[in-house]
Amino acid sequence: MRNDSALSVGWCPGALRPMMSGDGLLVRIKPRGGELTLHQAAILAALAERFGNGDVELTGRGNLHLRGIADTGLHALTDELSRLALLDPTPEAEAVRNVVSNPFAGYDPDAVFDGRAAVADLTDRLVDDPALWRLPAKFAWVVDETTNHRLADVAADVRFEAVAQPGHGRFAIRLAGAEPGIWAECATGEIAEAASALASSFLGFCGEQGIVPHRMRDLAGRCGAEPILSRAGLAVRRGAVVSLDATHRLPIGLGRYGASFWMGLAPPF
Repeated sequence: MRNDSALSVGWCPGALRPMMSGDGLLVRIKPRGGELTLHQAAILAALAERFGNGDVELTGRGNLHLRGIADTGLHALTDELSRLALLDPTPEAEAVRNVVSNPFAGYDPDAVFDGRAAVADLTDRLVDDPALWRLPAKFAWVVDETTNHRLADVAADVRFEAVAQPGHGRFAIRLAGAEPGIWAECATGEIAEAASALASSFLGFCGEQGIVPHRMRDLAGRCGAEPILSRAGLAVRRGAVVSLDATHRLPIGLGRYGASFWMGLAPPF
């Protein structure tokens, strides 16, 4: 008989640190840049059948869950994930690698610039810098440079949104819980440095305030967004952001961007 009180709840599982649930271990997989190749997708489906209950769940942040994994199959499963380049070097790096990017990045002809390199830079910094592993496991970043199907409804602690300056390649930086009209800015090539400085500022203020690091919204509500941005060495800007014109229709069905076709599906949640 299993003691349900011993199950771990209320934290974020991963592939290196799975969570026990009612039907076995839950393994969360975080595809980099929110992308899978057709080969990776086919192998993941086979692994779900081989090691779990066959289900593959899609999360609100674009991660995948394999469920019903037995303890005896976990090591073999992680070996397979490593071969697919879907495993992080440490559980700590895996826990903080929470970057949500637009699925149309690199495919939207109306985008001001291609933000995939910026997403890769931010992701690599989170994985490679142990100082950032102190961030809370739910701390999330959004990188959005497209004009079609913006990520305005995706919750995040820090948002990098393209500014309407064609040819300049700059992001507006918004903090969750910030006062209206308070923001900062960085170039696409500066996103990793800006994120690292903001993380250091967030953790520093939490330590000085004597609070357990939780979410940016809580800290900004307590001490304001301007001191957090300033401590990160970012010039505080005031007023409305010159944002991109954006469409907000759901990307369901078949569409086309230039020579590329896409299909939008809406699984039940």
